[in-house]
Amino acid sequence: MTDPNDPEQVAAFLIGAFTPGRTLLGARQLADLKRDLVRAQGAGILWKFIFCPEPVQNFGPLGGEDRYEGYAAERTDLLKFIADHGISNVVFVTADFHGTLVNRLSYQLGPFEAQIQTNSIEIVTGPVAFDKPFGPTIVDLAAAFGLISPDQQAYYYSLPNGVEKEGFVLAVVNPGLASLGYNQLSLFDNPLPNVELVPGQIYESTNTYGWTEFTIDPASHQLDVKTWGILPYSQAALEANPDEVTSRMPEVVGEFTITPLP
Repeated sequence: MTDPNDPEQVAAFLIGAFTPGRTLLGARQLADLKRDLVRAQGAGILWKFIFCPEPVQNFGPLGGEDRYEGYAAERTDLLKFIADHGISNVVFVTADFHGTLVNRLSYQLGPFEAQIQTNSIEIVTGPVAFDKPFGPTIVDLAAAFGLISPDQQAYYYSLPNGVEKEGFVLAVVNPGLASLGYNQLSLFDNPLPNVELVPGQIYESTNTYGWTEFTIDPASHQLDVKTWGILPYSQAALEANPDEVTSRMPEVVGEFTITPLP
């Protein structure tokens, strides 16, 4: 689809995504994944990490054919299977959105139906380098589609990186997610009871370049999810002053913990 403001295009995408037989994984790979998850649960393996190149959570129809959102019937099949079989502590680690984005996963049994919440979580990991990161990309798109004013766009660019700037991005993205009945970013709308922010930190990091570190405490088995980042840069800035760019020191830009479910 080309226009997220066109209700007919949005409806056509949401219905088409549930077309039977549409597959992202393929029948063999989906069956293997289900089998491995059941075996892991039965063997007492606590954490089940699923790595996928494209996001699993829903972001809206624009560009949705390029992620699991465009394969809604298969997506529902997988998430429902995990829930129905009591497979716990499932963490989807995905990419391709050029920002760190965290959300609880839910699914629908059909287009326009209510969301069914799961206890699975997704962490979309951010880019080591990409011009531009998710934050400015989505803000510029919102301005182009008339969803925010030029003054709001300029205000966003005036903000320093951190809580306020990330909050602006969430304020742009979440109303669209809410209008479609999707879970909003950051777990504030649909929190998971076993997930807790580290004081002073945030879930999202959409205005930096960096990486996400996953650490399991050997005693408590608690999972710590920590994102490191540096200020973003353009190719032109790197070529103009490579020493300044390469001397930027990574710092923690977001961190939360997940306590394993029984």
